[in-house]
Amino acid sequence: MQVFQVLEYIGLFAFALNGAFVGIEYKFDYFGIPFLAIIASLGGGIVRDLCLGNTPPMAFRDPVYILLAIGVAAACIVFYVFFRKKMTVKNLPVMVTVINVFDAVGLAVFTVSGAQIALRLLPDMEMMQGAHALAKLILVVFVAVTSAIGGGMIRDVIANRKPLVLRKEIYAIASILGAVLYYFLVPTILGQLGAALISIALILSVRFVAMRKKINLPHFADNTPLLRRPERWKQEIPFEGEADDADDNHYF
Repeated sequence: MQVFQVLEYIGLFAFALNGAFVGIEYKFDYFGIPFLAIIASLGGGIVRDLCLGNTPPMAFRDPVYILLAIGVAAACIVFYVFFRKKMTVKNLPVMVTVINVFDAVGLAVFTVSGAQIALRLLPDMEMMQGAHALAKLILVVFVAVTSAIGGGMIRDVIANRKPLVLRKEIYAIASILGAVLYYFLVPTILGQLGAALISIALILSVRFVAMRKKINLPHFADNTPLLRRPERWKQEIPFEGEADDADDNHYF
């Protein structure tokens, strides 16, 4: 088994784990939890393959992908049923940290995997120069980032919450940086393997620093005049401060 295939399984495991716990947190039933795990782990790859015309998507060509996601969801359900009484405020952050680490690995691996597949399926684009070369870069980065964050965004929409990647943490930016770096390193002496390892290291570094330092991109607060809800326009709300966001109170 190739190194990248092992890493891809690790990334799939991480995203399925995250999707399953989101399903548990939002009180999905025993069908909804595995379904959300499948969407979170395979949704981005399915969208990627459809964008590239790679049909049927790879997720449906090999049953291992879906079976792994279902297995992870089943394990999460069993874990929660038997150990939920032992999950306290003290040990919950440890579990969240472990899941975030796996999630960062999944983000890095799926970003590089998406970029690899885009370059492999579009060999004629090697002839592009000038403006067309820029179009090639944009396409490769778009496919790579979609592969990495698409499943999580679909997961959040199904769970009826604002996609985490669009409102909190340095997540998509890390994926974009890694995809761009991979694109420019592949033609060098490093080759695909060296470019992939360096890009994965960059994405992991950005994610870990952002998590450690709690770095987020700037955003507009709900109390900015133009962003106030109609029923609050007549209220005197100070310009300073952050908007209350109920989604931020969730763990996953």
